[in-house]
Amino acid sequence: MQQDVHKKEKGNPFIMENLSEEDSSLDMPVETDEKYAELSREEITKLMEELSASSVIDGMEEKVNALRVAYKQRQEFEHQLKLKLFLQEGGNEKEFNEEESDVDKRFKKAVRIYKDRRVREQQENENKKLENLKSKTLLLEELKKLSESKENVAKQFSRFHELQNKWKETGEVPPGHEKDLWRIYHFHVEKFYDYLKINKELRELNLKKNLETKIDLCQKAEELVKEESINKGLENFQILFETWRQTGPVSGDQKDELWNRFIAVKEKLFERKRAHLSEVRKEQEKNYEQKLELCILVEKLTSINYTKSRDWLEKSSEIENIQKQWKQIGYAPKEQNEQIWERFRSACNNFFLAKKVFFKSQKEVQIKNFKDKSALCEIAEKIKDSEDWDKTTREYIRLQKEWKYIGMVPKIHQEKLWNRFRASCDHFFTRRKQMEESKNVKMEETVKQLEEILAKVETFSPSSNKKENFQFLETVRKEWEGLEISANRKKELSDKYFTAYNQLLEKINLDPAEKDKFHYKMRLEKIMKEPDAKYILEKEKKMLTFELKEIADQINLLENNIQFFRHAKNAENLRKEVGQKVDVAQQKQKSTRQKLDMLISIIGVPEKQEPEPKPKNKNFRKRPSR
Repeated sequence: MQQDVHKKEKGNPFIMENLSEEDSSLDMPVETDEKYAELSREEITKLMEELSASSVIDGMEEKVNALRVAYKQRQEFEHQLKLKLFLQEGGNEKEFNEEESDVDKRFKKAVRIYKDRRVREQQENENKKLENLKSKTLLLEELKKLSESKENVAKQFSRFHELQNKWKETGEVPPGHEKDLWRIYHFHVEKFYDYLKINKELRELNLKKNLETKIDLCQKAEELVKEESINKGLENFQILFETWRQTGPVSGDQKDELWNRFIAVKEKLFERKRAHLSEVRKEQEKNYEQKLELCILVEKLTSINYTKSRDWLEKSSEIENIQKQWKQIGYAPKEQNEQIWERFRSACNNFFLAKKVFFKSQKEVQIKNFKDKSALCEIAEKIKDSEDWDKTTREYIRLQKEWKYIGMVPKIHQEKLWNRFRASCDHFFTRRKQMEESKNVKMEETVKQLEEILAKVETFSPSSNKKENFQFLETVRKEWEGLEISANRKKELSDKYFTAYNQLLEKINLDPAEKDKFHYKMRLEKIMKEPDAKYILEKEKKMLTFELKEIADQINLLENNIQFFRHAKNAENLRKEVGQKVDVAQQKQKSTRQKLDMLISIIGVPEKQEPEPKPKNKNFRKRPSR
């Protein structure tokens, strides 16, 4: 009966190895080279060195393989990059020789240390398994002898349990021996039960103890269904199953019920695992589609031949953002994950390789730009203390436009050069701002002075003394013209000033000749302030000289005409009319002569001046001016 019970249990083996073959990862991701693909050779080497020096290396083979693949891929990529640059610089591929780096040597050493330790551990494990095989073989011999012993039943039963515990404590044996050992072990256990023919009370006690143990195992197994981690649930179930196998039989009417209850947990765990794998598969397929879109996007960006540094930098930023998106996406299906990763990595590498080649070709251009911008800095520094504000402002605006037009400079000089140029600009415009603030204060003071002059003109009462009146007019005019402010601010005050000034001239009651002389003097003083005053005055002198000649010619013509009126009936009337015209011309001649004298006193006596024409009629007596 006991043999039947154990044979039925052996007929329903639960092999956990099959579970791990169905899904070796579940919710714990497997190490892949993609995890390390973005690391440098130095970073991968450090990880390998840490792993080879760790206290436990058992179970690290998958991680080591992933590190080796990642290192090889990174090494090959850098090799191809160096080769491509070598060829672009005119090198011959046969002449390209890359020496083994210190990092390569360190990585190989770390792998060798790991392999040596792995071999030693494997050998130690094999030796341990052989020792366990020897120990279990001896235990089987003792079990065999125990069933043939004639000792006291209670003593034999105690020794039997002692041997069972030793059997449980003994570890794994070499593959190929486990099933035979297990079969022989159960054979001797059943034989012991049959041989001893234990009394019913002792047997029932043992069966009861086994029943309690297996019920407890069922309860613990059922709790595993609630475990959040599927992996952890399966691992703990394997431990419970090993305990189940080591536990003795129970009565036949409860055996199947307990076994079905226990094995039902396994079915529930695997049902959860299958559902989980289905969801994982859907998620991975979705991830694949997203990664495929990113590959297409990067390939599109890589296919464009950019000609500006700004474009390369902008697209680099875009690809870096795409790489961040890639990292946030989970794994693709296992059969597609490596392929899609290789496609994405290749597209990114092609872009950054092309970018590196472009910027290398731009190096000479950037050096030229550096020289051009340095020249702008020198100009800016040279004029930063100038006080020709308007001209220098225009020059700085021109320099700033030219600065923007010039392209990039080597990155190492970029910030320093810009700070140098900006310092000169800031220095000048800060000075200009301070000047304008000071100028505004001064202008307000000038406006106040102009208002005071205007008030004096408006409130002045002329006296009977023309000299004093003239002196006042001359004084306020010089004061007014000696104050300078912006034309916009002065215009409103000027309108009021000239209105009041002209009204004052009328009050003084000057004759036309005096008024004309006064205005002409004001005009000359105004011309003297012009930048081209000398030219204007010379032109004015020529005009006055020409005007004097014309007046003299006119007087001669009029005086000649008088001679023709001698025998006319109304000769006296005609002579009187022409005489009046001569008087007017002579007054104009006098006024023009005074203006010319005034002008000559300013610019100097002319080298040679033509004499004024004299009247041709010697008998004509010049009449006094009226």
